[in-house]
Amino acid sequence: MKEEQQWFEIHNKELKWVDGRNVVLYTVYDITENKKYQQKIERQVNNDFLTGLYNRMRCEEDMAKYIEQTKHEGGEGALLYMDLDDFKHINDGLGHQYGDVLLKAISHSLQRIVGIESSCYRMGGDEFIIVVTHTKYWMLGSILEQILEIFSKPWFLKGADYYCTASMGIVRFPADGDNVHELIKKADIALFEAKRSGKNRYAFYGEDLDSSSFKRLDLEKNMRNATMNACQEFEVYYQPIVDDLGKEPFADAFIKIVCELATIIGMHVCVEGVESEKQFEILKSIQIQMIQGFYFGKPMKKEEFAKKYL
Repeated sequence: MKEEQQWFEIHNKELKWVDGRNVVLYTVYDITENKKYQQKIERQVNNDFLTGLYNRMRCEEDMAKYIEQTKHEGGEGALLYMDLDDFKHINDGLGHQYGDVLLKAISHSLQRIVGIESSCYRMGGDEFIIVVTHTKYWMLGSILEQILEIFSKPWFLKGADYYCTASMGIVRFPADGDNVHELIKKADIALFEAKRSGKNRYAFYGEDLDSSSFKRLDLEKNMRNATMNACQEFEVYYQPIVDDLGKEPFADAFIKIVCELATIIGMHVCVEGVESEKQFEILKSIQIQMIQGFYFGKPMKKEEFAKKYL
């Protein structure tokens, strides 16, 4: 049976004994219970209650130390912001208890990777931060491969195998910044790029990502404001259903719609965006069989379409 760890506190005091000798009196106190209570409080403050990983507060404290150490000793470190792809499907489909089982299994797998055993943090929900310190930076490639390997295999949940992948955004410090909150924000931007590129991958932060991130924030802000204004700022456009076998020559009108739409809301937002002269010629050769536009649930008649666009 394993012996329980104990802690003692020792005090000493010099005094003169009854026979006149100078002696030192030692007093030993058993502080095991106090020490255990202190450790419990520290765990509650620094650790995530579900996974046992360090939490957001501890992450920010440690990151500040890692940044200073890296600046003082030289070299480079990396912060990996990881988010599980479609974790909501597991949570909603199987139940939150199985979502918790998955989070714990992922946490334990991360802690087994050499180089990041003590630098994994759960930020909340299905978001994690992994720090590769400057002394382990040379292992970054291997660490990334091992993390992706964790998610290449299914997780056994509720009697069956389920897949759950992860995306990561990566920043280097101090190259990409020397402020904790700034680095986390940039890592989040890189994470969004990884998600946008198809998920189950990682992306490194670059200054070019900043501008697209601000555009996204502006778009979200404007859309929220518009919904609060009874959606009066939204306009509805009609998407023609295209068929090569169509009999009516609506192609020119279709091109007109596409060009107008691309000009107003941006080329990439337009479903049938004209991005090149070649595409333009292809679209001109297409005939439209039917117009299936909806405006508050009402379809646009062909006659109305012809009157407006032809």
